[in-house]
Amino acid sequence: QNVFQLLPSYDIDIAYAYRGKGFIRTIGGILRHLFNGQVKEVVKRIKVLYSTNSLDPFDSFEQLIALHQTYPLKATMFMLMAQNTAAFDKNIAPQHALMRALCTRLHSVFDIGIHPSYQSNTTPELLQSERSTLEQIINSPILKTRQHYIKLQLPMTYERLLDAQLYQDYSMGYSTHLGFRAGTSHSFCWYHLTDEKATTLKVQPFCFMDATAHYELNYSAKEAFEHLEQLYQKLQSLGGTCSIIFHNYALGTAPEWQGWWAAYKAFVQQKVG
Repeated sequence: QNVFQLLPSYDIDIAYAYRGKGFIRTIGGILRHLFNGQVKEVVKRIKVLYSTNSLDPFDSFEQLIALHQTYPLKATMFMLMAQNTAAFDKNIAPQHALMRALCTRLHSVFDIGIHPSYQSNTTPELLQSERSTLEQIINSPILKTRQHYIKLQLPMTYERLLDAQLYQDYSMGYSTHLGFRAGTSHSFCWYHLTDEKATTLKVQPFCFMDATAHYELNYSAKEAFEHLEQLYQKLQSLGGTCSIIFHNYALGTAPEWQGWWAAYKAFVQQKVG
């Protein structure tokens, strides 16, 4: 008997827009704002860095913690732990006290998984290093994973996860479309077609991601949650799993994501409250 469940998760690609970036990246950001005539952004950045009353635009963590403490909804935070900043890996350094404190704080409420860096796709040994770093920070084993930018290369990606003894993957979905890449919402064990053998890697498909709705489909918050509601209703009627992905920056105060936090909070309250 299939039992419906709502399964939210969060990708922490860039924990903060301004905090924890270091001197060089901060100066670079200020110069970029000035070059583009964005004086207000410079003022905002300085306020965030030097005023205790100004919240970083990407900081939605305490409100997410409060939401999940109020409503009994299990969720996972996938943390990007890249050691070196790159074009597609712009997280705060894992060694930074701010990042370590954030990981520890989130671990007190959420399950924690590793979000392998984009660089780890071409340098596989980075995966174990990033995972070990996260395990040391939260003092707990990491078993869950989701690929950064949903970068899947089959069978190579899943072979590497098995080699690293990561047995729960949440990457099965589209980065450009909303829906079901594997044709199912239910979790399943990955079958290695080349070797013709079953594996112990459990794959959990997802059907909705905020970045896809916003960047690829140009949906407003209202349009995105209308689409999510349709998926939710269909899956509920069939006893499926509504696995969804959000990012901390989408639920913060950045102007481009205006309305998303209110819509998401209302969605959770309606479904779980």
